[in-house]
Amino acid sequence: MAKIFLSYRREDSAGVAGRIYDRLCVPLGPDAVFFDVDSVPYGVDFQEYIESVLSHCDVFLAVIGPDWAGQINTGRRIDDARDWVRIEVEAALKRGLPVIPVLIGHTRMPSEADLPPSLARLARRNALSVDQGRDFHVHVDRLVRGIELLSASDLVQGPKAKPQGADSSKSNWSLLRGALPKRRWFYLAALLLLALLGIILALKPIGNREATSLQEPQPPQPKGVPIASTTTWDGPKSFTPPQEPQPKRLNPADALGPAAVPPQEPQPKRLNPADALGPRGWARAGEPSLADALARPADALGPAAMPPQLAANDDGLPQEPQPKRLNPADETALLGLTAVPRQEPQPKRLNSADALAALGLAAVPPQEPQPKGLTLVASGGPAAVPPQEPQPPQPKRDLTNSIGMRLVRIEPGSFLMGSPDDDKGAGNAEKPQHQVRITRPFFLGIHEVTQGQYQAVMGENPSQFKGSDDLPVEQVSWLDAVLFCNKLSEQEKKTPFYRINVTEVTIAGGNGYRLPTEAEWEYACRAGSTTLYPFGDDVSKLGDHVWFGDNSDSKTHPIGQKRPNAWGLYDMLGNVWEWCADWYDEKYYALPASVAVDPPGPPKASYRVFRGGSWSSYAWSCRPAFRSRGAPESRNNYLGFRVAAVQE
Repeated sequence: MAKIFLSYRREDSAGVAGRIYDRLCVPLGPDAVFFDVDSVPYGVDFQEYIESVLSHCDVFLAVIGPDWAGQINTGRRIDDARDWVRIEVEAALKRGLPVIPVLIGHTRMPSEADLPPSLARLARRNALSVDQGRDFHVHVDRLVRGIELLSASDLVQGPKAKPQGADSSKSNWSLLRGALPKRRWFYLAALLLLALLGIILALKPIGNREATSLQEPQPPQPKGVPIASTTTWDGPKSFTPPQEPQPKRLNPADALGPAAVPPQEPQPKRLNPADALGPRGWARAGEPSLADALARPADALGPAAMPPQLAANDDGLPQEPQPKRLNPADETALLGLTAVPRQEPQPKRLNSADALAALGLAAVPPQEPQPKGLTLVASGGPAAVPPQEPQPPQPKRDLTNSIGMRLVRIEPGSFLMGSPDDDKGAGNAEKPQHQVRITRPFFLGIHEVTQGQYQAVMGENPSQFKGSDDLPVEQVSWLDAVLFCNKLSEQEKKTPFYRINVTEVTIAGGNGYRLPTEAEWEYACRAGSTTLYPFGDDVSKLGDHVWFGDNSDSKTHPIGQKRPNAWGLYDMLGNVWEWCADWYDEKYYALPASVAVDPPGPPKASYRVFRGGSWSSYAWSCRPAFRSRGAPESRNNYLGFRVAAVQE
């Protein structure tokens, strides 16, 4: 894939150049695009360094806006031989690289009369117009396809691929036209190969049928014979493997044997009174037993003791006399005992507790005197609670200020900032991933600053997309954002956080409103997550949370319409990019000066950070780790901000 040099003038087209860079990084990767002159090492010759970079590039993009020539009081910057943009374009033309003018909006292509002589050849280059509105992605996709075509041809090799003795006056476009006949021969050869392949595929079934007809017939297999195969099983057959005999399931007694069942104790036989007394069982010494008494003649016991004689049985023998069953009184008389009359059962006397239980009532024990200071509670309730100590006042979880702006408290914590080294899609500016600790709580607006809120403080609305006060404000620079913070602080009688002197901004350290630092912004955006997006790694769900290029219809949308993150913050990704407080340094994460505790950002640079992506961004740019930047004075229709505040 071709390596690209992206040239632009900061005061003219920094914002749109950044968007083009983001789009090119998706298919090509960030290492394939040279974009920022801030990466030029200090102390080196700028022209020599640019020429060395161009020696590794294949395509040169010249982003041209209405002020590309650089109008100044003394003339035009492009007429100055020391102008950086002029040096870049001259070096690309000198090396013979394909130079593509990218015209922003309705900018016209400069003519030869508009350019210094060293840049006159630029006027003859085929240009591409890129709209900043709804057709931006369509136009940039066209640019990407054009670069891919250049990469596939010999054109991108330029002078580096010329053989010895080649005619240096021959233009690159002539080389491209000379390569076209070779491509025709290539297409013809490919067509012949496809035709030959089709013939082979057509003849293959005929050969298969002929080979089948020449095979020897196989003898028929006998029917009903099971086939017991010990190799692989290649389909259902009639063979059924023999079933292993299943062991009989035993009950516990059978399994353990007779010894497992304990012997049963013999149950005593229930006897009648006569048997219970038994021969001599209950007789006193020297007295006849009940059995002896029953066996005596009637005259011995009296006529009442003997039952009448029964008839003879079937054998003609007289039946044995049956003993008469005595009543309990007679039995006790025979035993010499005295009958005791039956006592009537006396009702049991209940105590007071049993009496109350019988009535369904509960006894209440006498209460001990309670010490002073305890609270008595109803029976069955919780134990007595001692008086609570007065608690210190809890900090506010959220607040609503004088213009209706809602802010939520963000608690201190730690998180992993940036992207892991094995993430091939992440830019170098996002690496290395490192642990960062936020030690102080702060408030952060749950929404981006709206047009209505900006109008209430600043008295104007610079936005391009209008129609509702709830739309996020855009077309605001970093300087506009910090000025808004100071004016809102003064309006609410707070000490302004910034000290502003025209374009010089320093931190005064007041308790007023401010922009979040880059670390605070990513910490709040992630909301405790470690995935690619705050809601997970599934990019197909991005549209539920974010207004971006695929669903925005090329415009901003009212705040709060998408799902918030876990900490209740809306539109942290998409809708408009959000300015942060920090200066931007691509290599800041890798520098020893990068602080892991409340990092303040680089001490000085040329750009300020903005984060989160916008309505025109691709999904790749709408990641919490993605970093972008712009000049502090840049204003674009995709740039807005949200405010933070010190926790008092």
